[in-house]
Amino acid sequence: MRPQFLSILALCPLSQAYGAVGHRTIGYLAEKWLTETATQIFTEILANDRGFDFSDAAVWADKIRDRDSLPWNTGPWHFVNNLFDDPPNNICGISWADCPADEGCILSAIVNQVRPPPLPLFLPFPLPLPTNDRSQTQILQNPSLDPILRKNATMFLFHFIGDLHQPLHTVGFDRGGTRTKPVCWDTPSEPCHGGLHLHSVWDRHIIHKQRGIPISLSRPEWVAEKAAAKPWAEELYAQQQDEGVECEKSGRSLEGDVIKWAGEVNKYACEAVYKRGVRWIKEHDLSEEYYEENKELVERLVAKAGLRLGCWLNSIAEVLSSGKEGGVGVHGDL
Repeated sequence: MRPQFLSILALCPLSQAYGAVGHRTIGYLAEKWLTETATQIFTEILANDRGFDFSDAAVWADKIRDRDSLPWNTGPWHFVNNLFDDPPNNICGISWADCPADEGCILSAIVNQVRPPPLPLFLPFPLPLPTNDRSQTQILQNPSLDPILRKNATMFLFHFIGDLHQPLHTVGFDRGGTRTKPVCWDTPSEPCHGGLHLHSVWDRHIIHKQRGIPISLSRPEWVAEKAAAKPWAEELYAQQQDEGVECEKSGRSLEGDVIKWAGEVNKYACEAVYKRGVRWIKEHDLSEEYYEENKELVERLVAKAGLRLGCWLNSIAEVLSSGKEGGVGVHGDL
């Protein structure tokens, strides 16, 4: 199966991925949090001859999702759905039971990149249920595995931590907001027309307005994405330093960290995303009052994702360099 993994890497062009500015910012911010040891380890894992940096690793998973040529479908790994939630009526919540047994979800995808169930190494796809057996093979924490396998796992982790911090990747209502449409953005027309949905607003539109860049970027888009993401990551890192935020052992299991973060982000679907209700959302220009209400939350979630990814990578690097185990949490969480 190794040739198939090599072909996957070849599919990753330096072009626009959906929500790329946010993901690239998370990648750059995580890099700033890395220890010297973690920087060395993950620079080696992600080494390439095409000039890719950590921000490219953060968008790679969107490049390959839903490709028919792959031996597995990665689409379901980007989200987790509670099929009975109803955020407009303040019904939110997420648990491991919401992870389908046949295809997995973002919760199992994150856990299994670090510590997968005992499967043949040529089938590194996530399964839905976590395992507490610390003796099992670990992809990122096993330097004896195929380098391509570990590189893929690292890039998946970069992306999925970012997706987990977007509220609409943690809800089932209206298929994660993709059916909450049409919605208006920066347009005087009422009622709204077209295909823009709420998920896109949270993936891309709020971030682009916040950073003062157009919704559609000039080509090559990756140049503009990086130009927007790098300074944003620097600003967020400076804020975190000023607030005294740092990595520390959380005392939770790997699964415990993931479900805690998912639950924390999921509640914002009720408290922010759908707070005003579907009808209001469809009848108002979301680039105005709705944007002002949610822009700080989006920035806060991007900051948390970058910080937590960096801390986790440091923890994995610690295992690789010293054989220690333990979760990583955040002191003075944002």
